[in-house]
Amino acid sequence: MKTGTRYVLLGGLAILAVGLVAGGIAFLRGGLTAFGVAQSSPDEFRYVPADANLLAYANVRDVMESAFRDSLGGLEPGLDGQQEFHESTGIDVESDIDSVVASLSSDGDSLSGLVLLMGRFDAGRLEQLAQQQGSEVEEYAGHRLLTRTLENGDLSMSFVEPGVLALGSPEMLHRAIDQASGATEGDVTANDQLMGLMTHVRGTDNAWAVAQFAGSDIMTLLPDEVVSQMPPVSAMAISGRFDQGVSATLTVEASDEQSGEDLQAVVQGFVAFARLQAGSRPAWQGFLDSVQLLRTGNMVTLTFDMPPEVLQLAIPER
Repeated sequence: MKTGTRYVLLGGLAILAVGLVAGGIAFLRGGLTAFGVAQSSPDEFRYVPADANLLAYANVRDVMESAFRDSLGGLEPGLDGQQEFHESTGIDVESDIDSVVASLSSDGDSLSGLVLLMGRFDAGRLEQLAQQQGSEVEEYAGHRLLTRTLENGDLSMSFVEPGVLALGSPEMLHRAIDQASGATEGDVTANDQLMGLMTHVRGTDNAWAVAQFAGSDIMTLLPDEVVSQMPPVSAMAISGRFDQGVSATLTVEASDEQSGEDLQAVVQGFVAFARLQAGSRPAWQGFLDSVQLLRTGNMVTLTFDMPPEVLQLAIPER
C-alpha cells in the first residue's frame, strides 16, 4: 500500500476506532431503507466508487455528545495524535466533524482510500495551511484540489461541496468528483454485495463497517499472525452503538460451511481463553458473560456489551 493511501486510510479509520473511543485521532441492512445509521448522510455515498471493497461510517457528533466519553472519566488516550492531526490539518475532531464516510477499493495490486468528512470547516484556513506545508493547487472540474507529496505517494484534499471535505489520492478524488457530477456511472449503492451486508448493521448503531474480501487486498491490513489463524472468509459486517459503553455485533461470512464451523471453533477457543485469563475480576466476567456466538451455515455472528469499567481497564492510560 502506498504511504499516501495508508495516511488516508489510517487517518479516516482512526476516527471510526480510536477517535471514537478516546475523542482523538491516532493511528486507526438489503438496502439503504433499512440502513438507519446513515440516514443523515446518504448523499455522500455518491462519491464512493461501486468497486469499493470496504465501506465505513461513523456519526462522530452522536458519539461526542453521548455519555460515552463521560463514562471513561478522565481517561483519554491518543490526545497527542489528536493534537498532531489538528496542527497538520487545522481540523478539530471534537468540534468540526459531524460524520465520516470512509472506503477502500482494490485494483488487485494496491488499495486506494477515500475519506469524506462532513462538518463545519474553515476552507480558507485549511487551504492556506495546506499550501504552507507544501501542497500544490490544482483546478479540476470546478473544484480546487490541494496535493501534498509524501514519501511514496500523493495525498489530496478538496471541498467537494460545502461542509464536505474529501481526502485521498489525486486519482481517487478525480474519480469521486466525476462520479458525483454524473460524468461516470455507478456509485457504491450499486454494489449489491456491500449493500446486502448492511442487513447485518443495526439501525440504532452510530458506527459500522462492511467489507468484502474476495479479490481484494483488504486482508493485508490485518497482522499476518491473525490471518494465519483464520479460516477463509469472504465478507464481514461490524457495527456498534457508543453510549454509556459499547454494544457491538460482528458478522463474518466464511467461504463455505466448513470454514464457518472452523471459524466458530476459533472464536469459541478465544473466548474460553479470555475467561481463564479474566480470573475473578467481576468487570471482565460480566463482559464475557455478554458475549454471544451464533453460526448459521457459513455465517458466524458475535455480539457483546462492553461496559465503561471494562473500557477503562482495556484502554492504556496513554
